[in-house]
Amino acid sequence: MGKGEKEILALDAGDLLFRTQNIPEAKKEQEVKKAELILEGYKQSGYDAINVGDLDLVLGKDFLLEQQKSYQIPFLSANIVDKEKGEPVFTPYLTKKIAGLEVGIFGLISDKIALKARGKVIPDLIVKNHTETAKEMVDKLRRKCDLIICLSHLGLKGDQKLAQEVKGIDIIVSGHGRSLLKKPNKVNSTLILQAAQLGKYVGKLDLRLIGKGPYQLTEAKAGEEPPKKQSQFTNAVVAMGNKIKSDPTIAKLTVEYQRFCGQKR
Repeated sequence: MGKGEKEILALDAGDLLFRTQNIPEAKKEQEVKKAELILEGYKQSGYDAINVGDLDLVLGKDFLLEQQKSYQIPFLSANIVDKEKGEPVFTPYLTKKIAGLEVGIFGLISDKIALKARGKVIPDLIVKNHTETAKEMVDKLRRKCDLIICLSHLGLKGDQKLAQEVKGIDIIVSGHGRSLLKKPNKVNSTLILQAAQLGKYVGKLDLRLIGKGPYQLTEAKAGEEPPKKQSQFTNAVVAMGNKIKSDPTIAKLTVEYQRFCGQKR
């Protein structure tokens, strides 16, 4: 690992900013403030990338692009494209140097999802076939990356199918579902992670990687000496409750938001 290189990736699978399409005009300002609070919290926490979920587009693509610019957190989506130009609206993928490894991360949303803003279909966006897009991303990233991560908004069953049909994805961080996977699903050589909803849990995956990917990851056993040539993982799902110490900066932002909400009643 090079001096000053990161050892941790913080990632989110999407549907971060809003909980429903039904935002009345009277509540819009409050919902915007909450979205800004969430993004400031993610910025302060050092998040590396967020996948675009359908509920992140509730106030439209321009709103989301503006927030991305303001908070400098990449929103990824390889298969949400401009209907006229045929080009991705958001950054399709990024690469990060983590602990000496080149890691490729791409965003994906189900092509079964209709993209809407406050209940109305967004006319200038289309969703490309997610399986074919994933294959394209793996082909592109495998040339230069040791590890490939998909931030997915397909739901758990969709991700299991994706892992069967697309070889070469090492890890899928799964969204658009509410499953609490205390242990990753493993399909072929792909690990699938999902940590429920609404930030109630945080998933933590530790990797010990040997050589170049794609990897055949096995779960490390406590107290056992790891095999010299075997890549391994350990996984934990942590409940976010009162036992977790509050960050002073984020706690202050939360109080300011609560005051704002109180003034709007």
